[in-house]
Parts: sequence; C-alpha cells; structure tokens
Amino acid sequence: MRVEVIEQGPYGLTLDPEAPTVNEALPRDTVVAIPHIAGPQGVLDLATLDPQWYVCDDAGSCLLRIEPAALEPCELEFLVPDVPCTMDGGARLELTLGDFFMADEPDAIFSINRAPTVGFVASTDEGPGTETCLRNIGERESLAGCLWMERTLALGSLQEVVDGLALLGYDVEVSESLEPLLGIPRNHNPSVLTLEVSIDGGAPTEYAVGETVTVPQGASVRVAWVPTERDIDRYEVMLDGDLIEIEDRLEGRWFSSREVATFEEDLIDHAVTWSADFPDPVTVHIVVRDDRRAEAWGWLEFEVD
Repeated sequence: MRVEVIEQGPYGLTLDPEAPTVNEALPRDTVVAIPHIAGPQGVLDLATLDPQWYVCDDAGSCLLRIEPAALEPCELEFLVPDVPCTMDGGARLELTLGDFFMADEPDAIFSINRAPTVGFVASTDEGPGTETCLRNIGERESLAGCLWMERTLALGSLQEVVDGLALLGYDVEVSESLEPLLGIPRNHNPSVLTLEVSIDGGAPTEYAVGETVTVPQGASVRVAWVPTERDIDRYEVMLDGDLIEIEDRLEGRWFSSREVATFEEDLIDHAVTWSADFPDPVTVHIVVRDDRRAEAWGWLEFEVD
C-alpha cells in the first residue's frame, strides 16, 4: 500500500511540487492510500470488490478488538481516532488527517500524537462478500476469499513535528539520542515507471509498466528495475560531532502470477531471472520499498510464444 501526501496542511516546510511525493505526513495533511492487489489473473481493481475502508490507532489488527460489523463513520478531529471508524473509498482511500492532540503533560505529547493506521476489508469475486468478511473477523471465522490489509502511516519529519508543536505553544525537548533524527527530511516515494527485459543474455529493452512482452518458449528472461536519482533520498545528519551522508536503502522483491521452473532474484541489482518453459502467460511484478516505508510497484505481462 503506497501512501502519498497530496495536499499539505498548516505544518511543515513547503513541499516541492516538482519533487516525488512524500509518504510521511503531518497533521491536517491530506493523504491517499493506494493498494496494489495482484492475483493469478493479473492486477485487481479494488473498487470492484466493494471494500470497507477504516481508520484506527497505530497498534495494528485493531479490528480484532472491536465488532467490525458495527463500525461508525469517522470524524477525524485528532490524529488517532478514539475507536476504529469507517471511511468511504474505492480503489484508494483519500483522507485528511486530524490535528495534534493537546496534553496537559508535555512529556506525553509524543506518545499521544501518533500516526493512524488505515486498512480495508474486501471480498474477492469468489469470496463470501465484504459484510461476511467483516463479521468473520469479529467472530474469528474463516477468511477464505477475503482480503484484509492495514498500513500504519508514517508521521514526520521529526523536526517538522517539533516545529508544529512549537507553533501551538509547546516547548518540546528532544533527547540527545534523538537529536540526529532532526536532520532527516520527509521521505519521498520511489517510482517504477519502466522495466528492462533481457532475453537469453541479450541487450536489455525498456518497457513501460503494464506492457505485454512476447518471449520465446524456453528462453531465459531477465527483468530489472533501474532506480533513478529521484528514487533515492540523500541527506546529512550530525552524529558524534561528524556530518554523515546517508541515503535510502531500496529493496525490490519479485513475484510471478503462476509458478515457473526458474525464478532467481538478484536483490542487489533489483532483478529477477525466470525461464519461460511453459506456454501459459505470466505476469511478473516488482514491489519496491525503502527503509522508511515508502513503496512503489510495477509489472509486465509476458506472452510465451
């Protein structure tokens, strides 16, 4: 599930509209949560599956603590709702986060101002229906044919959170151990727009995500994602008196829509090599994540001739 800030609220440094979107949000920002769902038949459109979206605190699996079928609509006054609540959404969820929660005890500011968790429950075409899936969660019954996904949003950057609280009159002291984190800016999302395909060791050809590629039966097919400078955040932090340059660590994991005879991932070069031994079509997906919870994905359809 990819998270993007699409409209900035009253807090934080002004976001550059020409830069990639950020996945770290501040109170009153408007964000969009976009899931990627794939099955044997390819990429699924969540909107056709009648999903029920919800928002809750950051503990995870919050539907196990309430009666999911009785969820009420959200009123997001503060960052984290008091109880899990529902929101309208189809293929994606758009929501405006609540504001900071003011506390009488300054030491409690960070513990109560947490990022919320967003999630959805849906039924596949072969499943029992979304309402039944929700009821089965509450009754601890089988979730066969159901989809259930959650993602805790990332709040940040830390410096902008501190500055936002200062605007509200709080004098926030950051511990010495957390001071290096103040130099880390908001994290940007990577993108997967094209993938490179090499057949039997030949020169790579670039294809746009979602294209169909025809390969000979029996061929060895290498698919690779090549990150660009825009995909990698670089920043400097002060640590023990030294200025250190840090960059995001990107990881690409590969998946195929059906079993293939060979499927060897090269995690360093963000590539996978698979063998087209069978005539059936196959979809190859990559999910890219960095170490600060940003996410992107891409896929190619392969016809075996």
